[in-house]
Order: sequence, then structure tokens, then C-alpha cells
Amino acid sequence: MSKRNNLYLIILVTSTFLLSCFENKNKEVSEIVESKKMFEVSNRISNKDYNRVYQEANDSVNYWIENNLSAYQTEKINKWKIDSLICFNEKVNKCIMALLKSNTYFKDQTADGITYFYGVKINQKWYFFKGPYLALPREPQLMQIPRTFPQLHAIAMKEVFSGYLKKNASGEWEINEAFFNDFTSGAWYQGKRPDTQAEWDSVYLKVSNPWKWGKAK
Repeated sequence: MSKRNNLYLIILVTSTFLLSCFENKNKEVSEIVESKKMFEVSNRISNKDYNRVYQEANDSVNYWIENNLSAYQTEKINKWKIDSLICFNEKVNKCIMALLKSNTYFKDQTADGITYFYGVKINQKWYFFKGPYLALPREPQLMQIPRTFPQLHAIAMKEVFSGYLKKNASGEWEINEAFFNDFTSGAWYQGKRPDTQAEWDSVYLKVSNPWKWGKAK
């Protein structure tokens, strides 16, 4: 190969590498900006109240783990964390969080996961319960390496929280109330659909009670 061809090859490889770096950097910056927007819009209450809801959610999970409840056995044996972003609705009586789980207990584990974690405010008190679980198979070359919480946070921003905001007619970001439609889906009740807020509150109180599944043996 001639010196000129070698030079062209070096320039091509270098250009491709730099372009890839720029694309990854732009993607990273875009994700940070989007995350910041979500935090700004979701923080509809004081920092003190925001932190209180977050702490109550953590305390609830820890309490259920300590009491050996069946619904929280996977959290008991693996590393978990509630993501720092809480998405509130306009009335601040519903919220959606992400329960991040890095599966570290079994050495042959090949996936990590994120559980949708919901909160409802009834009579000035927050109640929490699990939603769907999102399994995240690991890359073949990283099969034995559990994902870190920052990695799981990045996935949660795309897979869990991406529908939280929408742009209004003025092009400004606002809360997408449809994002909270799952709270009134048929997944939470049997028979006749609840009509009143009191009936819905009764449904939420039932689904937020992990004791109904009993303790692990």
C-alpha cells in the first residue's frame, strides 16, 4: 500500500473515531438536558416535600424487605435503588418512580431490571405499590457484569419516564397527564370500573398493601 493510501486510511479511521466521539457526546448532553427538564417540571412541590416523598418510598421498601414479604424477595437479595426522579401529575396526588435493580446475588444472572413504582396520595398520606417489571438482558460480552445504577438510570429515562412531558401549543414542556392513565387501568381492579374518587382510593389502598401476598417461607 502506498504512503498516500496509508495517509487516506489514517485520516478515514481518525475521522470516523472523532465523529463517533462527537455523536456520543452530543447524545450524552441531550440526555442530560432532557433529564434536567424532567426534574424541573416534576419538582412541583418544595424540595423538602419532594425529598419526603422519596424517603417515604424508600422507607416503605426497606420495611417490607425487613419483614420478609414475598413481593420484595428479589430486592432483599439484590442491589436496588429508587431512581431520584419522581414524576408527579398536575394535582400532585399521583407519582411514578423507577425501582432500579442490579441483580448481583446469583453469579449466573444474565439480566438486570427496572420495576415501575407507583405512589398515590390519599387523605394526605402517600401509598406505594409495584407496577410492571422491565427485564433488561445484558450484552453478550458483559453477561456476568451487573449494570450500575447510573446505567439503569439512563435506561429508565428512556423506557420509563420518556412519556412524562409533552410540548404545548407554545412549544413549552408540560406534564402529559395521559402518562398517568395506567392508574385507572383495569390492571388494578376487578369487576365494575370505579366511578368516584372514593372508590378509586379503595382500589389503591388494596393494591398498595403488600401484606396480602404474605411472608416468604
